[in-house]
Amino acid sequence: MRGAAGSARCGPGRGAALALGGAGHGMAPAGAARPRAGQAQGRVQEAASFLAGAHQESLPREFQPSEAAIMIWAWGKLRFRRDALLHAVCADMPEQVPRFKARDVSNMVYGLALLDVQVPALFAAVCEQVPERLMEFNRQELTNVVYAFGRLRFRRDHFLQAACERLAAQFDNMNEQEFSITIYALGLLEYRQDDFLTPLCQHIAPRLNEFKPQGLSNVVYALGLLRFRSDPLLDAMCSETASRLGDFQPQGISLIVYSMGLVGFHSGPFLQAACDHVAGQLEDFLAQNISNTLYGLALVGFRHEPLLRALAEHVPARLREFKPQELSNLLYALGLLGCADARLLRALCEHAPARLGEFSDVSNSVYALGLLGFRHAGFMQAVCVHVPDRLSGFSAQGIANMLHALGLLYFRHAAFLGAVCAHIPARLQEFNETCRIRSWPWPGYTSGTRGWCGQCATRPARVLRTNGSRGNSISFKRSPIPILIPFETPPDYHPSWGHPSKPEGDGLYPHLGGYIGQWGPGHAAGDVGRISDAQERVLNKH
Repeated sequence: MRGAAGSARCGPGRGAALALGGAGHGMAPAGAARPRAGQAQGRVQEAASFLAGAHQESLPREFQPSEAAIMIWAWGKLRFRRDALLHAVCADMPEQVPRFKARDVSNMVYGLALLDVQVPALFAAVCEQVPERLMEFNRQELTNVVYAFGRLRFRRDHFLQAACERLAAQFDNMNEQEFSITIYALGLLEYRQDDFLTPLCQHIAPRLNEFKPQGLSNVVYALGLLRFRSDPLLDAMCSETASRLGDFQPQGISLIVYSMGLVGFHSGPFLQAACDHVAGQLEDFLAQNISNTLYGLALVGFRHEPLLRALAEHVPARLREFKPQELSNLLYALGLLGCADARLLRALCEHAPARLGEFSDVSNSVYALGLLGFRHAGFMQAVCVHVPDRLSGFSAQGIANMLHALGLLYFRHAAFLGAVCAHIPARLQEFNETCRIRSWPWPGYTSGTRGWCGQCATRPARVLRTNGSRGNSISFKRSPIPILIPFETPPDYHPSWGHPSKPEGDGLYPHLGGYIGQWGPGHAAGDVGRISDAQERVLNKH
């Protein structure tokens, strides 16, 4: 370390630039990848700080492309960032890109990505000029550039298309890291090119035993982000991963399950193994990992009772660790899975009101409570006070879901309903066939009865049975707008169930919930495994 610092004492000029770049390059392996503890890490940071001062005294414009690239790469590997110096060094780089060798381009962009430094003019110049020079780049250099742009969320489609075409011709020679960072970057950039992804997935499926755990999870996560489903690859991944779960970090497991949910891929044996593993390791999972895992399970309709019980025990004490979106996804997943644990739901409802200002959208949370038949007046009152001034930020489906839930739970809030009725006319065209306000009638309601399905009216609505092409429906009017509320009779409904009773106070009222698993016999809430076909039909509607 002393030698690295000593080599920097050269003063300004061409020799100083070369020495400084070389010193940083030599130090990088000492500080790269895994953070070091104690004195060793301290010495690396001290030497890096010394080099920063030496670089600052040099004239940035005296760095040649290869020297600047080496320096930026080294700083990236050291995760040691000095914005003023980096921007000074990069100031005239866009004009110099034609002078850069392929390795210089790769090292520089990769280093900036590791430091999360945005230099749009430089990146645009690279994307414009590199496609004509792709034959100069080897696989590692090109995949590093693609990966860097993925980390930086810098997307230029003509560059990505050219890079994909070049890499597709080299699949046979690419290693697992090059595959994983490439597809991961495409996922982060939401760049989906099926002609590239299909052969890539076919090629790597039989080679998954070569992939490290992080590489595997990155590949599946990228497919999820791209909503690209490759059954051969996912089948191979499930077979390869189920016996290796102990090698994965919690984040890796959660991203795999979450991504399987995003593409709708169900593998019972793998999900069973994953849930068994997660249930015993919850203390090691971050709040985001827990939320993503349960959300993915809900999207494929996989209910695992031991995991749900473990979550009900574990989560209430950690609610402060969850970000608003994570809380929303957690509650929504509980609703889709029909996990009506009163203690967990009460803890969520008591925790959320103080943080409503942090939520971008509370409609899914309210909707989940409706599906579960869980009534918590304090939470719903807080939502009804919070939402009216923010209705313009809600989608038509979000508004529909909230009204649906309030109707299911018999919760009437005049100010909220008045605000909704005043708001909807200007957006009525958004309430199309798929996102009109939905509600199910409670069992026993028949033609001509008065019920609370039209809870958002100022008075109970008259239920009208129709037999048109759109199926059964109820409608109500509150001047000046008519709203049609489609519904379906529960698939397993039997008239002997009778009429539901109106709730008295807070608590769990399963007979009110929209979750199909609670509508009657044949849907045991404690079943482990995939939900029934009837339940899946309802999930697809949501």
